Amino acid sequence: MVWLILLVEKAAKPRGQTSTTVPGLISLLQSEWDGLMLEVHTLKQNLNTARQELSQTLYQHEAACRVVGRLIRERDEARAELAKLKEIIKTSNTHTEEMKDESGIASELAEKFNQLSDALSDARKARKLPEDISLEKEIAGYTLANTISAKGGVTCLELTRKNENLVLAGGKDNTARLFDLSTSKTLATFNDFKKKITAVSFVPTDSLTAIICSSDATAKYFKYYN
Repeated sequence: MVWLILLVEKAAKPRGQTSTTVPGLISLLQSEWDGLMLEVHTLKQNLNTARQELSQTLYQHEAACRVVGRLIRERDEARAELAKLKEIIKTSNTHTEEMKDESGIASELAEKFNQLSDALSDARKARKLPEDISLEKEIAGYTLANTISAKGGVTCLELTRKNENLVLAGGKDNTARLFDLSTSKTLATFNDFKKKITAVSFVPTDSLTAIICSSDATAKYFKYYN
């Protein structure tokens, strides 16, 4: 005797009486349809998300391929330039060695240069200065006319053509003074500076303008009326 054993799942529960009526069947079918549509919508969303991720991945892959291709092209160009540079350096070294072999002055020409140099040197040594040229005589013609002094020392001075007796002098004591050589008096004192005076100058205009520069990074001008 053969026994057949059938393994089946648990029997489904029978539907209620509401599902046996037409309105119940319609409600049941509506629920099934809504569930199916919801599942289809979820599948579409998942599909769109997968498409977007795939597009982004493909874009990144393409960009990476372009970058790799550009780097490979630049590497090949650099290698080609390096090979050209090596060839140029090799040619230059060869040319330099050839020039070194050919460089130099012939011994006969060098000997002539040395002889001419010795002859010119002897001629210059034997040359005498004219008698009318004498530095001592020139210096002897100068006499002391006046003296200008400033505390710490005079750093600069300037004369003006408008009045030869006016002298503008700057000193290390952060002060510039205008002197009158004819009377040996100080006509004006400019002490609006924080550091020593580095330069002074006159500007010849209708009225004298004195420009004074200092180490405190300033330059000032003053007008003097004679």
